[in-house]
Amino acid sequence: MFETNLNHDAVSDDGFELIRIKPRTVALIVAWLPFFALVFGLLSVFMPIFNRLAEKGALHWTLGCLTGIGRLNPQLSGIMAFTLMVTLVVSDQLVAHGASNVSHGRAIYRFWLTVSAGIGLLATLMLLWGLTHVNFPNPNHK
Repeated sequence: MFETNLNHDAVSDDGFELIRIKPRTVALIVAWLPFFALVFGLLSVFMPIFNRLAEKGALHWTLGCLTGIGRLNPQLSGIMAFTLMVTLVVSDQLVAHGASNVSHGRAIYRFWLTVSAGIGLLATLMLLWGLTHVNFPNPNHK
């Protein structure tokens, strides 16, 4: 049913190449996964608390921006998280294909992968920093 060509890509009997997720794409997904899990999982659970903090002006601006994104995902039935992940994977494939057609393509692609994975990790760190710098009101303070 399937045969492998010289590039080790999966090819069906009718000659169409099947989509194969490469390890570099998995590395990119793993770099962004904590951010997606925090924004679309954890933030939605604690949204009532964050809404109360926002009303009191105690919510850090990073969390204010991200809670807006977190509110959209349940309203769109998870389409936003799925679309962002698919966009990330497709852009990775497009950059890899485009970089393979130019000189120094490997260096261009490594730069893309490093920057995009770094942005994912930086976004996660920024979110965690915002979570640790929330000014929770002191119930004993009058």
